[in-house]
Amino acid sequence: MLAASGGFVFGSFTVASVALPLSLWRIAVGLVAVALAVIVANPWFSAACLVVLIFVASVEFSRAGTRCLVGAVFALLAVEVGAAKSPDQLVLAVYGLGVLAGMIATWAVGLNGIVPKGQASEAQGIFMFLFLAIGLLCSIAVAASLDEPRSYWVAFIFVLRGFVPLERQSSSVVAYAIFAGIGILLSVLLQINNVPIQVQLLIALVAAAIGTKYAAHPLPVSAFAFTVTIVLGSTTTMQDAVYRAEAIAIVVCLVLVLVFVLEWLLKIAGARLKR
Repeated sequence: MLAASGGFVFGSFTVASVALPLSLWRIAVGLVAVALAVIVANPWFSAACLVVLIFVASVEFSRAGTRCLVGAVFALLAVEVGAAKSPDQLVLAVYGLGVLAGMIATWAVGLNGIVPKGQASEAQGIFMFLFLAIGLLCSIAVAASLDEPRSYWVAFIFVLRGFVPLERQSSSVVAYAIFAGIGILLSVLLQINNVPIQVQLLIALVAAAIGTKYAAHPLPVSAFAFTVTIVLGSTTTMQDAVYRAEAIAIVVCLVLVLVFVLEWLLKIAGARLKR
């Protein structure tokens, strides 16, 4: 179910950012990268796929102002976790169906291309690459150092920040933590009260659609909605909720530090180029 959620978020966000059929090449890149990572089943190859996807995502943003392939990065993480628990063929099939469902649902409700484009420039592309690459590396390192079964959520939650416009990263991070925390709480309540899995899946899909529609909203509504989607994609207990709350706190600190350092470095580089 986690692979399906990741696929749905990727397919939905891509079509909402770039209307069909122009979004198809982005979908193809995400499908091929994830399939290769799962089929090869090598940690170093998967890491290389992540780096390549982040690079292509930064090029996409610098040229078109869209962030579709950030969804592919998130989907790759979701599928890799899912592949560790289920047969590869099943995970890939579920992921592909999730992508297709996200595309169809977004197109059917008329959300094609509704997400506003960002300020496309080479500097913005460099900032996105450094932000995602360094942040994801730090997230994975932190997750590996934690002796907790759900530590991978640090990387998951960090990648969700890639959907946020770069200029709002630091200013919205506290509100993001609050909204994501509410999303976790709602998801946990649904699961510990034994809500049928079919109902949970429906809620997850609706939440993904809401997250896509409000991706550019001043409040981090998408953080709440996407968190509901991905948390419902895995078995949850109260202890898992604590892990995810810890992950949010780590990501908030990481985003604040990373944005401050990168903005400082880019200002220095810009000042030197003007000399």
